[in-house]
Amino acid sequence: MIERKDQRTEDTWDLSLLSPDDSAWEKDMEKLRRRISRADRLKGTLKDGPDALYAALVFLKETGMEAERLGNYAFLKFSADASDPEVQRHYMMYDSLSNLYAEKTSWFSPELMGIPEDEIRTWMKEPRYKEFRVWLSRALRERKHVLSESEERIMSLYSQCAGNAQKAFSDLNNIELTFEDVRGEQLSHATFAKFIRNPDESVREEAYMKYYKAFDDHKHVISDLYTASINEDIFSARARHFKSSLEDALFPDNISKNVYLSLIKAVHEAFPSLHEYYDVKAKILGKDKLRHWDVYI
Repeated sequence: MIERKDQRTEDTWDLSLLSPDDSAWEKDMEKLRRRISRADRLKGTLKDGPDALYAALVFLKETGMEAERLGNYAFLKFSADASDPEVQRHYMMYDSLSNLYAEKTSWFSPELMGIPEDEIRTWMKEPRYKEFRVWLSRALRERKHVLSESEERIMSLYSQCAGNAQKAFSDLNNIELTFEDVRGEQLSHATFAKFIRNPDESVREEAYMKYYKAFDDHKHVISDLYTASINEDIFSARARHFKSSLEDALFPDNISKNVYLSLIKAVHEAFPSLHEYYDVKAKILGKDKLRHWDVYI
């Protein structure tokens, strides 16, 4: 299998629109760090009136857009080759700066909530506020889940730890896992799709068993990481006064829990149709029972 560094340039992502190269990216990261350090200057000004709030919103928008550009550059390179030490360094640089940004602006939401809602809605009617109306409306809806300034700072500091379980699994899944060969060919996440659709059932079965054996060999670690991820969700929900982690997850997009539960119910109610399809497929393949490695053929 061709390693990432040996791929032809035309077969890789063109990230030049995000940053010309790594050197330019690092210079822009330093500029972003200096910009983030100026966030404290806005603290305590939001209540001064519509001009002050507007200035703060523009600062957050422009800083966020720059952070998104640089973050996507680092993330896409990490997605392409998470095993490259230099790529890992850049990814961690951005992650660290992102956490610093969260800490330096953790005062914003509590301070915004300190302004009477009717005043904010009056300011929102000004034409210049048009691009921020949706964002402010969502922020006002989150009022009861916004904590005190000191508590929000703690939450921002905790964000440096949150997500570590997911990252650890990602590293395990994308870097550390190794698979046995299938009929002399390398088995990987990418080639599994080819093997599982092979007309020869013995090839499909061998690929299936060897693929999932790699996960089974790490089942205790994966279980612990999953438990840690669940605990992170529970902590966030309790800290922000949600009744459940499900309510916490659905709240930002204003989705009713009933919509989510109705979707699950609809899937369960459709199982008989799916099982009937599998029965028909088994008969077509001349099998008494359809195995999981036969589903994709």
